[in-house]
Amino acid sequence: MIRAIVPLTKGIAILPIIGDISEYRVEIIIKSTLDSSMNLDLEYMMIDLSGISRINNTVSSYLLNIVKLLKLIGVTPIFTGFRPDLAIKTLEVEVDFHDIVITSNLESALSHIGFVLNKKL
Repeated sequence: MIRAIVPLTKGIAILPIIGDISEYRVEIIIKSTLDSSMNLDLEYMMIDLSGISRINNTVSSYLLNIVKLLKLIGVTPIFTGFRPDLAIKTLEVEVDFHDIVITSNLESALSHIGFVLNKKL
């Protein structure tokens, strides 16, 4: 099984998406994401798009499917890492991300859910 998920702390993990997303790859990503979400008892899945190479209607549809499936199993997805070129392209393909939390980077995504690192002094 491909380990696409990076557990961060109890209830929180990151799904870094890197490169092109094909139909075959998205099937693997979805299976791995859903399995890991259940096994790790996740509440939040940060989906980092900073490594994605292109976005079009097909890729947008794949991303929205991942979001819908996560929501169905009780995991809150948060998109992070939209580069300016991807943001512009997303507007061109008219994708509706209105029900999805989107932050500029992982730090702001963690802050959005109230994650605080307690340093031992």
